[in-house]
Amino acid sequence: MFYYLAASNDCHPEYVAYLMNKRTLSVKSVNEILGQMEGESRLLYNRDYIEQLYISYQENVVDDNKAISELKEALENRTILLLGPGLNILKQRDKITKFINERNPIIISVNMIVEEIAPDYVFLSNAKRYVQMATALSQRGRKYKIIATSNVTETNKQFDYVLNYSELLDRQAEIIDNSFVMLLKVMLRLKKKLVYLAGFDGYFGQHKKNYLYANMEYKFDKAQAGRLNRYVADVLRKMEPELKTVFVTDSLYLSDFGETKLKAGEGK
Repeated sequence: MFYYLAASNDCHPEYVAYLMNKRTLSVKSVNEILGQMEGESRLLYNRDYIEQLYISYQENVVDDNKAISELKEALENRTILLLGPGLNILKQRDKITKFINERNPIIISVNMIVEEIAPDYVFLSNAKRYVQMATALSQRGRKYKIIATSNVTETNKQFDYVLNYSELLDRQAEIIDNSFVMLLKVMLRLKKKLVYLAGFDGYFGQHKKNYLYANMEYKFDKAQAGRLNRYVADVLRKMEPELKTVFVTDSLYLSDFGETKLKAGEGK
């Protein structure tokens, strides 16, 4: 597939690998981005060039002021639990269930639907995940609302809120559109002061499972996993003055960020 896409677009195979490794794009989207390449840059691999094409392709600027205002009102004075895709969702389900029973939070899951823990909202920032979830989303019966970033193309009027993708990026990061970081930035835009986290386990590398569902897996070596963990921990630390984060389940991010676990009676 890599070589077919490279040959049909007359470009360096590394461009194909780079876009496929994003794990956010369909093959059709990869082909469309490659089709936008011009001149000598097609054959002389340039990471900055392909990254800019990727960002430009993903950007779909919308006026999201109304969506932010409505979300802010809907979540006002409510405890917020952000639900990540880590294995601790099941391994430490008792902790999460206990927290939900005690705090009655608004639950926002990231790019997934967890059957065992029904969310109130699903945050969609990944077009490939959206395709994978299409059937489940079409059968949701309006049990939860969808917050989507503007790079995800809507079908069947499924999105309740659409937010600007470009405003949530970290353009200096190794992965500029990390979904967890993007959702934290949404919380900042909503002026939330405290959020609770479950299932944000961090990255293990060395071929270990990182995600609850197999179709969400990425391949990380030990070095890259370490860099990503330190990056997220640093983001959490920088956000701390404006947004406090408390982990309900265990996370590798805590080793760099500091002990910010949920304690008995905290936050009541």
